[in-house]
Amino acid sequence: MQSEEERSNESEAETVVDLSLTDVLEDEKLKQEYRSQWHSWRSQGMLPSLLMCFPTINSGCFPVLVMVSLQDSIMIACRLVMINEFCLGLAVTMAIYVAGDISGAHLNPAMTFCLYLFRNFPLRKVPMFTLAQVLGSFCAAAILYVNISPDLDQLDGGVRQVSGQNETLRIFATTPGTSVDTLRAIGTETACSAILLFINFAILDRLDVSIRALQPMLVGILVMLISLGMGVNTGPSMNPARDFGPRLFTAFAGWGMQVFTSNNYYFWIPSIIPFIGGFIGALLYYLFLDGR
Repeated sequence: MQSEEERSNESEAETVVDLSLTDVLEDEKLKQEYRSQWHSWRSQGMLPSLLMCFPTINSGCFPVLVMVSLQDSIMIACRLVMINEFCLGLAVTMAIYVAGDISGAHLNPAMTFCLYLFRNFPLRKVPMFTLAQVLGSFCAAAILYVNISPDLDQLDGGVRQVSGQNETLRIFATTPGTSVDTLRAIGTETACSAILLFINFAILDRLDVSIRALQPMLVGILVMLISLGMGVNTGPSMNPARDFGPRLFTAFAGWGMQVFTSNNYYFWIPSIIPFIGGFIGALLYYLFLDGR
């Protein structure tokens, strides 16, 4: 038999629980009542994927402008390379933190493609996400161009060029090194994209739940390390949207269609090869690490 005091305590506890549930329900009701209608424009995560391309493009491209303008100062340029890759990694980290819960923060068509192949990501969303990523990169390049247009005029005299000493295309899109042939460029992009997807899947799957909040930072560090360690040959791109979006913008902004024909039609390598390299990396992960 329960004492009078015990029954009283239980009654008070139930009352507290009921009040807590009531508060929660009222909070949810208020959230629904005063929810902004703008949330309906998120388009199932496409808008965050588009918007989060802005920091990655601007943070990765702007330091290149400084490097191009200081091409005779080798030591300064080398330091700026490190700053460039650090900014890129930090931008990727921030983008994932912002858009991760809404869209998954793919930011990369190769990642979206591999999520479809290996993670049952809906096929109908692949073209939409890819378009959002390319469009986001295109718009980011446009904003960057507006900001640095006077600096470009000082570099090339107002004549946009894709080759030669006053070439400025590489500020927006990736270009191969002077001694890098097509085969080396393909090998570099394949390896970089494979490493990116392999380790990316490992970070997503194998990180302890208690420190899962570190995932965006680890992915950003991964991008930074790959770019620093293997970026001499081609940039690298690792992301078709990161190259194709800004490259498409430059075609309309004065550089002309030569942006697609320069360097032996190099544009197809950063646009296509990351899909192949990403597939290889994801496949290797699922063959050797998944489920262990």
